[in-house]
Amino acid sequence: MRSISTLDEMVSAIIKKLDESTSDFDRSILAVYAQSDNEKEKPEHVGTAFLMRLVDREFFVTANHVIQSAHSMGAVFFANKQGRWFSLRYLQERSKRLFSCVNRDIFVLEVEGLDEGICSFGCSVFVADDIPDSCVSMGFPNSKNKRNVSPKEMVGKLVSLKLHLFNKNSNGEDVPQPSSSCFFNKWGEKTSMDKDRVVKNSIALRGMSGSPCFYVPISAEVIQEDRDVCSDVMIAGVLIEHKNSLIKFVRIREILSIVF
Repeated sequence: MRSISTLDEMVSAIIKKLDESTSDFDRSILAVYAQSDNEKEKPEHVGTAFLMRLVDREFFVTANHVIQSAHSMGAVFFANKQGRWFSLRYLQERSKRLFSCVNRDIFVLEVEGLDEGICSFGCSVFVADDIPDSCVSMGFPNSKNKRNVSPKEMVGKLVSLKLHLFNKNSNGEDVPQPSSSCFFNKWGEKTSMDKDRVVKNSIALRGMSGSPCFYVPISAEVIQEDRDVCSDVMIAGVLIEHKNSLIKFVRIREILSIVF
């Protein structure tokens, strides 16, 4: 039994559990780059994408605006945490069907025959109406927001805890929850908190568009008993964009309705 006596210890324990429970998905998360015709220029990091398996089918998924933005800048490339690079053309040559939903800002490509070292993850899907209380979005935050860190070397994580404890800004002022079910509020790792002030150590959002969002079933018993919930993690949707302190989110069930 784990001994937790303060709120800060509980917050740290929750974040650690969320991190541990989603670590196996790192290898299937992709940084999205655009390379201009001038090869002397460095590739521009545009966003995040991922590869997943659903009912024995493999899909490449990202936000539609990420692909469109990258394509307008030049050739589109992807890189995983292991440093494996490949192009959009590579995926298109192995594609079975394109599912693009502009009004939902979703780009899905069904693929097959991927080379070794380019792998997809498989897990259950979260299809409930309500947004999960604990969710982790995994992607590549832009290196411009974090010194000496290249996107291809690090998968960043954003933690969303939809709990009343976190409905305050950095000055301790109340922040109203959005009424729309398509948004998460108050993303970022909360590392310290008291009744007067919240100190936040959050990963920059730039570059995270197109990231997968995973639901992790967290409860007091899970934390106190330090249970392993890796096998219970579900994909809940895709992070689309960050605007006005809110995260736009497309549920996995909406993607399922497009591809099945």
